[in-house]
Amino acid sequence: MPYREHPVPRALRGVVEAAWTVRVGPGDRVRRILPDGCVDLVWQPGLGPSVVGAMTTAQEVELPPGALATGVRLRPGAAGPLLGLDAGEIADERAGWARGPAGDAPHLAGLLRAVGAQREAAARPPDLIVRAAAQRLRREPGLALDRLAHDLGLGERHLRRRFGRAVGLGPKRFARIARLQRALTDAAPWAAVAAAHGFSDQAHLTREVRALTGLTPTALRAEGGRVRFVQDAAAPAREDGAMRFAWTIVYVSDVAASVDFYERAFGLRRRFVHESGTYAELDTGETRLAFAALELGEGNVPGGVRPPDPGGPPPPVEIALVDDDVPAAYARAVGAGATGVTEPTVKPWGQTVSWVRDPDGILVELATPVD
Repeated sequence: MPYREHPVPRALRGVVEAAWTVRVGPGDRVRRILPDGCVDLVWQPGLGPSVVGAMTTAQEVELPPGALATGVRLRPGAAGPLLGLDAGEIADERAGWARGPAGDAPHLAGLLRAVGAQREAAARPPDLIVRAAAQRLRREPGLALDRLAHDLGLGERHLRRRFGRAVGLGPKRFARIARLQRALTDAAPWAAVAAAHGFSDQAHLTREVRALTGLTPTALRAEGGRVRFVQDAAAPAREDGAMRFAWTIVYVSDVAASVDFYERAFGLRRRFVHESGTYAELDTGETRLAFAALELGEGNVPGGVRPPDPGGPPPPVEIALVDDDVPAAYARAVGAGATGVTEPTVKPWGQTVSWVRDPDGILVELATPVD
């Protein structure tokens, strides 16, 4: 059942997270859809346009062989204001969509035009506070609700009500689903996955996966791509079927110290830091730069990984960062404790480049963009 994501028009990116299609192959009618905290606007054969509420647990759907379903996944919190309803009332439900496109088999473009018309007719704008809360919980699913409410300037009860109306789920359920989605993108052994993504131990991970998907972690991984159908937002299939580059993970002596250094030296921001201190990610766009403790490497790779050696030759790999002002970036990095390797120089093709080493001896290239 090939699932594909397609470009979203710029004007709709504030409310639309993904536009997707799925075509059913022979003998592939029933699919398990995992919860992702989002509401979808869907057209399915025989059902027409409908609103599919945010799911609290996985659901199974059945489509006839050869059928083509199209859909638009709304950003968390966009559904309530966009559709003029309490999204909590349609959680785990399917409702009719009066403004949806007519016809027996509308193209995805028609579905997107209908979303645009719905946005223009919306009586109220998206709730930016709820959007900020959802984004924060996706980055930090273990964040305490009282801390989140305090940071947003709201009372905890007010945040729960407001979040539920816009998203369709309470913030705690949403955070559990966000943590699940993050864990399912990690191919490490389950014990390491549990440590890296905020579960107290592997048993806790197993209970959560079973509660939210109906399967054990091992069974879920064994089914592989068969379980993700619509909800594979973390790693959407490409049109050409090729893999995507998702992470660079650097094994370091001290994860917290590495995150602190990269923030000070290069201006990067932390995306996620596990409370155990053994794993962290920086906010580097679609491809994430992450740090893992050496003990995680020992659990992931037989014999462990090679420890950092700041005094020896750098490893045969580098981290390349782009900046419009390389001399200033180089000076900032060295001032924050990086070891200068090559001062800024202009290459024959016009690009300015330089190299430094971080405290673990990892080589970092600083370069201007190349068109």
